Amino acid sequence: MSNIGDNGLFHWPNTPSNIWVCNNELGFNQDDEEYVAYTDGSCDNLHKERPGGSAYIIIKDGKIVMSKKKGLLRTTNNRAEMLAIISAVANTPNGARLDIYTDSKYSLDIFSGFWHPKKNRDLFDLFRKHAKSLKLIVFHKVAGHTGDKYNEMADKLAYSAYKEIIKKHNIPEGKYVKGGFK
Repeated sequence: MSNIGDNGLFHWPNTPSNIWVCNNELGFNQDDEEYVAYTDGSCDNLHKERPGGSAYIIIKDGKIVMSKKKGLLRTTNNRAEMLAIISAVANTPNGARLDIYTDSKYSLDIFSGFWHPKKNRDLFDLFRKHAKSLKLIVFHKVAGHTGDKYNEMADKLAYSAYKEIIKKHNIPEGKYVKGGFK
């Protein structure tokens, strides 16, 4: 990993040494301890209860080894996205490398250390706590709603978590279009 910068990865100053961002899709030598996660979150912030959903998928050796979703109330889209990433990190085995694919620029910028959090500091601290247990975390920005198989799957899981929470609390469904609520 000594030439990690040569592989299109970069690291922000004052960020833990195991957190990097990839600015391209170069391949890496896979080993037994490498996992991939796709994450997504959603929120209907037009409703007073701000219902939303958060979801992640963890992949190892090309197979889904875990996928989870959770419905949320009184949330924001950013919090739902951040919770998905934290959950993926927390559910990856200690000492592993985790490549995280997210369509959330906000989450990527906060967790990678590019931005200092002014809001959601509790989630930033929780991420850092769980990130310590992994050998390496590499963030990848993926464009949302462009047909990426696992990004679309994570989006559908987050939306289904939203649907479950509104049903549970008898909240009317917001108008959802690809990419968010209108």
